[in-house]
Amino acid sequence: MKPDQTLTEMSEQLKQYVKTTTEIVKLEILKRTVMMSSMLLLQLFIGLLLALFLAFSGLALGFYFSDILQNYAFGFGLLAASVGCILLLVVLFAAKLIKQRLQSRLLKQMYQDAF
Repeated sequence: MKPDQTLTEMSEQLKQYVKTTTEIVKLEILKRTVMMSSMLLLQLFIGLLLALFLAFSGLALGFYFSDILQNYAFGFGLLAASVGCILLLVVLFAAKLIKQRLQSRLLKQMYQDAF
């Protein structure tokens, strides 16, 4: 800043600085939003593929058990009971751990460029 600079010129520079800083913040928010949206869409797509894989694997396993037991109801019932037991074990013992890991991973992805 020069000594002969007027108050009006300093005011204009301050306005320009605030405008530039605001634009930088807007662009940073947009960048983070786009990154998180793309990660969310990718994870949804992977989840959809995993769900399809599990559904068709479950059908195949159900038909396999049905063939072994010579009864469709018993085969698919055995599969449903097995999946139910696994789900119950996950809910009782691993749900909190899974939730903590997902939260940690999400926060890590959100703030990886923050510092």
